[in-house]
Amino acid sequence: MKVLKRGEFVKQVKALKGGTYVGLDIETDPKALKKDRFTGEPNPYSTITKLGSLSGNLGSDYGRRVQKHLDASGIEEAVEVQPRAWGTLLPNRMLVEHKGKYYLQIIPDSATKPIYIADGRVVEHADLIDLLPLDRGETSSTQASLGEYAKVIVRDIKIDSIKRIRWFGEEFELVD
Repeated sequence: MKVLKRGEFVKQVKALKGGTYVGLDIETDPKALKKDRFTGEPNPYSTITKLGSLSGNLGSDYGRRVQKHLDASGIEEAVEVQPRAWGTLLPNRMLVEHKGKYYLQIIPDSATKPIYIADGRVVEHADLIDLLPLDRGETSSTQASLGEYAKVIVRDIKIDSIKRIRWFGEEFELVD
């Protein structure tokens, strides 16, 4: 596997025109709660890491994708995309810049079930759910009218969280 520095990766993504398909391996440290949400007992773990993989499209126009899904579902409604709540989407629609950090904007089409590691051992998500922040709710009232499988999901993945990327027929390990 080839090695690619994160700064060089960002430079390459900025230079891309059009869209592309990628696969990502991601490692994050979810912000665990200090106490169990329901019992109030202290969080017994000092570290929690989440590992996952996803693949999808970079450079897609979110509004156009939502409109295409609405049209295919027979819903006659014009899409009005709201401005981003945070960060600046760069012109090629692949990167978001926020407070000096970069995030890869991806519309995923598949993802693996995440693996959670707490204090060095694999732990089921069900055993951690009351120690982790709640998932974000719906972000688009327009999409609320779509069936669950027709929604267009956008993820902003922090470049620092990407461990490996598969694109253009090659796999790279991202390093600092």
